[in-house]
Amino acid sequence: MALALTLVLSAVAVPADAKRAPDGQIAFSQQTGTGGANIFVGSSDGSKVRQVPIPYLAEDFASPSWSPDGRSLLISNLLRFDTAGELLPFRPATVKPDGSDFKLLDPPGAPFDMYCSGWSPDGRRLICGLGVDPPGLFTIRASDGGDPVRLTTNPYGAADTFGDFSPDGKRFVLVRFKGEETALFTAHSDGSHLRQLTPYGFAQGHEIATAHWSPDGRAIIFATGEGRLFLVHPGSARLTPIHLRTGGSTYFAFAPGWSPDGTRIVFSLSTGGQEDIYTARRDGTDLVRITNTPAFEPFADWRPESRHRSGK
Repeated sequence: MALALTLVLSAVAVPADAKRAPDGQIAFSQQTGTGGANIFVGSSDGSKVRQVPIPYLAEDFASPSWSPDGRSLLISNLLRFDTAGELLPFRPATVKPDGSDFKLLDPPGAPFDMYCSGWSPDGRRLICGLGVDPPGLFTIRASDGGDPVRLTTNPYGAADTFGDFSPDGKRFVLVRFKGEETALFTAHSDGSHLRQLTPYGFAQGHEIATAHWSPDGRAIIFATGEGRLFLVHPGSARLTPIHLRTGGSTYFAFAPGWSPDGTRIVFSLSTGGQEDIYTARRDGTDLVRITNTPAFEPFADWRPESRHRSGK
C-alpha cells in the first residue's frame, strides 16, 4: 500500500523541568514508531515546538541540518514509495522551517542509498555519503543536487558518512565504517591529506554515528560506542571526555552537536528508561532537558543566533 501523505502532528511536550538555555532554535528528528520520522523545530528552552510540514516522512534515522544562513533545513534522506508501494531511492531535500520552498534533490545517476549530512560554509554545496561502487563522500550542488564531486573512497567497501565541514571550510570530518566498526577522520576540503583521529571501534557506529566541528574550529564532538561524549582535537588527535552530570544515573548519549557560540552542547540522552534531547555546558554541567516524550528523538541541530535574525 502506498504511504499516506497526510501529516499528523506528534505530541511534543514542553518539559516541566526545563531550565535556562541560550536563545536560538533547535531542529531534530522524531521517529513515528511505525516507520519513518518527522522533523521538528523548537526554541532551545523546549518551548514553541512545531512540526516542519513536508510531503514525505523522513527516513527513520534522517537528520536535519540548518543552512549557513539559517533560512533552510537539509533533511538527509526521505522515505518515499511509488504507487505500487515499493520503496523509492533515498534522497535528500531542502525546505524552510514553515514547509515552504521544498526541494527534493535527485542527482542524475545517483545510487539507491544516499545520506546528506551538512552544508559547505557558503551554503552552495552539500556533503553526502553515496552508496556507489566504491562508496565514499561527495559534495553536490545545494540548489539542484547536481555536479557530484568525490572527496573520499572507502577502502573497505563500507560507508563514509556524516561529513561536517570545519567553520572555515578548509577541512571536513567524516565517520568511516570498517565492517561494523567506525573511526573518525579529517581531510582537506578537496579530499586530500586524510588523517585518522580515533581508532576503529571507539566512535559510535550504526545509524547514530555523528561528528561535528565546534564553532571555533578547535574540537570535534562525537559519542563512543558506550554512549559517552568526547572531544577530539583535530590538530593533535587528543581525546577529552565530557562527563555528563546525570546525578549518578546510568545513561547513553549520542548524536551530539554545538550551540552557536560553542559554550553548550546538544545531544540525545537515554536515562531512566526514556530518551530525550538535552543541552549542557561543554564540560557536561548544567544538564537541561529539552524534550520529554516517549519517542526516539535523535540528531538535534542548533540554529546559530547570527543566522536567524532575518529568516523564518
